[in-house]
Amino acid sequence: MSNYHVLVTAEKLTWARVVFHLPVPDELNNDSTNYRTAVYEWQGGGTITSSVPNLETEFASEYADLQTGTILEVVKKVEFSSADLTNLQKRGEIDAKFTDLSTNYINDYIKKILKFWGMDRNV
Repeated sequence: MSNYHVLVTAEKLTWARVVFHLPVPDELNNDSTNYRTAVYEWQGGGTITSSVPNLETEFASEYADLQTGTILEVVKKVEFSSADLTNLQKRGEIDAKFTDLSTNYINDYIKKILKFWGMDRNV
């Protein structure tokens, strides 16, 4: 499985449009709904379309993980700190963005908005 796929880079190599596949924790929210189930349902359930061309055929296991909520697809523009970076340094900045999103986007956004997903109550 790939953690990310670069879709395109700017002509002057100052940024890249990247599809990140973030791991969703196998944990329960406040309603005892697994976050993976919540992510799947939050995205509309059914077949989830990827921004990565041919993901379902070229990366079948990754596509399956997307369909079950095991991973969450997020598309971001990664601005490089300098156009003069080497390719290895640019890759390092994309890697750092993946690490940041895997922690902060999942914990600070996804786990908060889906904290009570699935709750039904009669009071």
